Amino acid sequence: MTGLTNIVRLVIKEKDMKKTFATLALLLTATSASAGCLDNISDYAKDDKMLVAWGIEHDTQDTIVFVQNIRNLQPVDIKFYGFNQNMATTMENMFGCQNVKFENAYTDLGLPRYNLANKRLTTVQCDCTIVL
Repeated sequence: MTGLTNIVRLVIKEKDMKKTFATLALLLTATSASAGCLDNISDYAKDDKMLVAWGIEHDTQDTIVFVQNIRNLQPVDIKFYGFNQNMATTMENMFGCQNVKFENAYTDLGLPRYNLANKRLTTVQCDCTIVL
C-alpha cells in the first residue's frame, strides 16, 4: 500500500508543478507584455503613419496614443479612420497595454497637443518623421 501511496503523491506533485509552471509562464508573459507596450506601439507605428506620439499617463497608467488628425490643412475625425474603442481593445490585447485611449495629435489650428501632454505622461515616444 505504501508503494501506491508514493505513486499517488508523485502524480499529485507533478500536477502541482505543471500548474505552478503554467501560472509562472502566464505571469512572466503578462509582465513582459506590459513593460514592452510602448515598444510594441513603436514597432506598429512604423507601418501606421497616423500614430504621432504615445505614452503612459502619470495618474491612471493609461496608454495615450496621439493620432494624426489633420488632412489637407483641415481637422478630421480620427474615429472615421478606425481609432475607436474596438481598435483600443485590439491594441490592449496585442501589445499588452493598459486602457488605450486615442487623442487628436493636433489642435484645429494645427498646433501639436502631444508636446503639452509631457506634463501628464511619464514617457512620450514620438514618430518624428511625420510632416504636415
